[in-house]
Amino acid sequence: MLSRAAVGTVLGLVLGVLVVAVHGRWWSLALGVAATLSMVRALPAGAPRVGLAAGLAALVAAATRTRPEGDYLVAADARGLLLEALVAVVLVVALVTLPAPRRSRLPGEPGSTP
Repeated sequence: MLSRAAVGTVLGLVLGVLVVAVHGRWWSLALGVAATLSMVRALPAGAPRVGLAAGLAALVAAATRTRPEGDYLVAADARGLLLEALVAVVLVVALVTLPAPRRSRLPGEPGSTP
């Protein structure tokens, strides 16, 4: 069985493929941004959301690299920069919304069991 983080990573990779594929037109880029932000909002905070952000960031980072032929998938124009800004926003939201770690109570503290 896949962990929640692995499921989020797979969703992020698939979402990254789709957003990179359609970012060439403004209306489809807007649709990709809306889908990405909706998925971030729908996933619970923690491992699934961080996995989504990691998968999306990994795919977009791979797509922005220049290929040996000299071409690229994501250009350094306004749409490409908006796509990279979207990845940064998703990463920040995923990290900021991480749940706080649970602190174990020491014996003698209020609320601890004897």
